[in-house]
Order: sequence, then structure tokens, then C-alpha cells
Amino acid sequence: MKITNYKFQISNSIHNISLRMIPFLILNFILLLIPFLLFAIDIEPQGFVDTYHAVCLNNSHDFLSSRTRLRMELWITGEEAFVFTSMNAINNNVIKSNSCIELRETFIDYTADKWDIRVGRQLIIWGKADGLEITDIISPKDYTEFLARNFDDIRLSIDALKFHLLFEQTNLELIWLPVFKPAILPLLGTPWAFKSVFPESVKVVFEEPIEPDLTLKNSEIGGKLSFYLSGIDFAFSSFFTWEDVPTLHRTVAIGSDSIHYYPEHHRITFVGAEFSKPIGDFVLREESAFYKDNYFEPENILSEKLFKKNSLNWMLGVDWTPGNDWMLTAQFADDFILDYDDKIKDDEHTMLATLHISKKFIRQTLELSTMAYFGINDRDFFIRSSMDYALTDGLHLIFGIDLFVGDEGMFGQYDDHDEVWIKAKYSF
Repeated sequence: MKITNYKFQISNSIHNISLRMIPFLILNFILLLIPFLLFAIDIEPQGFVDTYHAVCLNNSHDFLSSRTRLRMELWITGEEAFVFTSMNAINNNVIKSNSCIELRETFIDYTADKWDIRVGRQLIIWGKADGLEITDIISPKDYTEFLARNFDDIRLSIDALKFHLLFEQTNLELIWLPVFKPAILPLLGTPWAFKSVFPESVKVVFEEPIEPDLTLKNSEIGGKLSFYLSGIDFAFSSFFTWEDVPTLHRTVAIGSDSIHYYPEHHRITFVGAEFSKPIGDFVLREESAFYKDNYFEPENILSEKLFKKNSLNWMLGVDWTPGNDWMLTAQFADDFILDYDDKIKDDEHTMLATLHISKKFIRQTLELSTMAYFGINDRDFFIRSSMDYALTDGLHLIFGIDLFVGDEGMFGQYDDHDEVWIKAKYSF
């Protein structure tokens, strides 16, 4: 198998994104100064340093991850507004291209009696699901180390304007994203690169992904109407956006055994609904989204025809807090392709279940937890177990083990990636 250009394509795309971000970085910097000059009354620096190292348990015993990060954060608080900024300095010994100094968030937040507004680089999180993407696609994801990181670290910040209208029991949120930002996929040659599905004899070429131009009509907009009533919360949402991961259009030369891919990001829209309701020690959660015009790949990799279908993605979950510092969360999710065609690669229903159990000991200084993902279609697992001990209020030592089980599927492809890991984090 020969795969060319893809690594270059991704790195080149990141470079282009950086150039397109310059006007917003300048704007962010100006916004950073406004409250400081006019009405700043409190300045509070904080941050943390953490170091994480994971060793493979299968055969090679190579390092699958080895990185150290310094996070610096600054809060500047005024009478009715505040500015927050955070930066990361990262040294990654396994994926060298991830070593960098990056601006993670910088935004100004202004609050009035009936409304508030946040402008700048920020994280936007929607939905009721835990570790699953139903409507939580506003901030794209960084999958360079798959799920072997906290989900908060997988999210990428975006340049956006977020506006809230605040009522007594209702909240209307409107968002505008002027600059498209794609997800980041694992690079070829790194430990978490996706397993190839192509025969050795097939030559595969990936062209540079086609991204939307930086124009007003290509910006992304969305809204969410939330209700907070006695005994139940629910919300409706919609987002007019682009695919975070491009569709793989292709041409196939049968005679020369080669496949030429032309990745392209397409417009998609979803309409979502969600609710959560406490019932005694339990909280019942639901989240669903109707996606319009998704592209799906054919079962036959030598076929050029893609399928454009609508889909329904939904999740039902329950949280149980029986007391004595126990916590249990279970979820079931289904991605249902409407008007299904048997020639589509994905199943009509792609089902996933999760289970999260945690318990705290020794005056809540020691926490044991396990998070498990179960791919029902492919019968594959990902189980992450950890032990977090707080030596002091600011210093945590964490030991863990990740297990991947299965022959195929999202988790099964990493069956030889079982790992043990250690993490230390000091907050200041």
C-alpha cells in the first residue's frame, strides 16, 4: 500500500488555518485590553503543569504518549465584564508536530440584566451526553491521540460570538462562527493513526481537503432555546455548519489498482432536542439530533458512488448517585441512517453503550474510576480505569490502564494498543 500527500495535506491545512486566524488574534488582543484600561478591578493569574506518559503493553512496549504541558490562565474582572485568556506550552516527545505554544482561549464576556455576550476564541459545549457527540459538534475535536485524553482536552477552541437572552426560566443562545475550523485526525506514522483497510497492492493518494472559503456566507450559525422548569430541563437547538471531517470523494482506476481521494467538507444542518429530569437519586438524560444531508461511504472501497442521506442520532442516559461518594453513569446511543441503502459501508443502526463508575475514598483524596465504551455492532471495547490521589490540594498523581478489545471497529482497530500510564498535575 502506498499513501502519499496526506500527512503533508494535514500539516498544510493547519498552516492555512493559522494564517486565516490572524485577524481574529489581533481582535482578541484588542478586546483583551479594553476592560483592563477602562474598568478592571481584579487581575487573577492561575494555571497548571501536567505531564503524561503511556507505555504499550503489547510486544513493543513503546511509548504511545509522552507529553508535558504548561497552562497559563489570566482572569481580568471588571464591574460588568471580564476577560479570560489561556495559553498552552506543550512538549510532545511522541508526536513531535504537537509540540507548540498555542493560544487556547481568549475572550471578553459582558453581562447585562437581560443578556450577555462573549466574543473571541472559546469552547462551546452543547448537549446532555457524556463523552458522546450528538449535538456537541460546535467545537471540533482533536483525535491525534484518539480518546486517550480527557474529553475536555480533545475539544478545539473556536473563534465565535455567543449571545444570550436571559429570561426567568428560559435562555436563548445564538452563536456565530465566522471562520471554519476542521477536526484534526491522527497523522500517518503516529501510534494512533487509523488502521488501513486497503490491500497492499492498491496505491492510495489523498489530495488536500477542500475547505470553505473565508466568506460571510460560509460562516456557521446556530441557536439553542433552553427551558429550566421545576423538576425538568429541556432544550431545542439547531446548527447550520460544515462537516468537521471531510467526505472522501474518490476516483478509482481499476486497471492500475489505484484510488485517488478528493476530501471535501460539505454543509450539514441538524435540529436537536434534549432534556434532563431528576428522579430521586437518579437523573434521566436524553439527547437527539436529526442530521440533514450526511454523506456515507460505499461498502465496496472500489466504488466511486457516495450516498447522501439523512440520519437520526440519539442517546438515552441515566446518572445514579446512591451516596457515600459513589457515582454511576450509563448511556446508550444509536446513529440511525434513514432511507438506508444496503450498499452503504456503515450499518443502518450504529449502536454504542457507555458505563462510568467512580468512588472516592480517604476523605475524598483518592478516587477510583472506570469509563467503558462498548461498540455493539462490532463487539469492540475501550476501557479506561484510573486511580487519582490528591497529595495536596494542588498536586495530583494519577495511574491508569487503557484496554482495547476487538477485531474491528472504532476501538478494535487499536487492539494492540493496551497501555499503562501515569500523570502528574500541579495546579497553581
